[in-house]
Amino acid sequence: MPTRVPTHKPPRLRSASVADALRPNAYQRGYTDKRHQAWRLAVLTRDAWQCRACGALCSSKGSAHADHVSPVVPGTDHCRDGRSRYDVAGGQTLCASCHQAKTNAEMRTN
Repeated sequence: MPTRVPTHKPPRLRSASVADALRPNAYQRGYTDKRHQAWRLAVLTRDAWQCRACGALCSSKGSAHADHVSPVVPGTDHCRDGRSRYDVAGGQTLCASCHQAKTNAEMRTN
């Protein structure tokens, strides 16, 4: 029986960037906390799962993001504007693409 010709496996096209390697995971950022999960659900429910930036209806679970209007100060339970991180009034629903654009803009200004 003939042997199979070895196939070439190209290297990964997208390697992790330095920023991704330094970014804390979801647990370290507090996203697994019961208070954060309750805050997220309250924000998404208040906005009826509709993006505040573009108006798109976020029908799937991963497409709706609960975003802090003012970024959270790392390592604390408050935002830059002084509100509690769990204050529903300080949150907004964004679709995945609008949230990514907002996050990129915030990272450029820091």
